[in-house]
Amino acid sequence: MTAPLSKNLFIVASPINLMQIEDMISEYTVHLNTDNPFKTANNILVDAAKLGIVTVIKNEFLTNGPESVVEMDFVLSQHADIFTSAILNVSVQGNQKKGFLEISLESKTNMVIKETGFFCASMASYYMEKNYSDVSKRAQKLASNLEKSFQDMLGRVVA
Repeated sequence: MTAPLSKNLFIVASPINLMQIEDMISEYTVHLNTDNPFKTANNILVDAAKLGIVTVIKNEFLTNGPESVVEMDFVLSQHADIFTSAILNVSVQGNQKKGFLEISLESKTNMVIKETGFFCASMASYYMEKNYSDVSKRAQKLASNLEKSFQDMLGRVVA
């Protein structure tokens, strides 16, 4: 048998406010000819992990016999600070029979602050007033460097 809850027990839930700012830097698509799109796509993923933090969203190799298709989506990121990151969204589509890979890249910065109370709201306000412009510039440079490193890596993987 369970004891009844105390009349003095209160559950206090503070709302969580989420402040998020995304700055799009660039987006483009690269088309590559390759004999083995699946192997090339996996090499891209492995080498991308050397550039930053990789989060794989989708990694599928589909086949119906004569035609094989590779579909891969992942996020490559580097932190500028605890709240702000440089992000490269990568989508890879390939076809074994046609011998190609299509790689779509989207480069952006992302700042996320979760506010859970007065102290966090004050800190978020201070961060936005004093630090955000400097960190944002640093994150944009980091995103541009990440994009350039990824392009250089693509050249090495395909060669």
